[in-house]
Amino acid sequence: MAKIRTTPEEEVTDSQDIQTTEVENPSLTQAIEKKKGKESPPQQTSEQPDKHVIEILKIYSRHKELYVDKYGGVFTPDTPSGIRKNAVKYQNPFYQS
Repeated sequence: MAKIRTTPEEEVTDSQDIQTTEVENPSLTQAIEKKKGKESPPQQTSEQPDKHVIEILKIYSRHKELYVDKYGGVFTPDTPSGIRKNAVKYQNPFYQS
């Protein structure tokens, strides 16, 4: 088979199409930034925690603040953010000093 040759003009229009597609699709840009780790850190919630989170906070009453993820993982505030990833920070109402 013979190789099909393209002219430089065709290559330029293809790259221009790609550039406009990226600009027109902001969700794609957000997804790329999320993959690169540019998403904002988890925020402290003021809502009532879920039932399983309350049970976890009761168990760890020695900690004033804890991070709990959606899988039930528990992390202290000094845990690196790369390990605790999407865990949510909670003030422990059962804290005993």
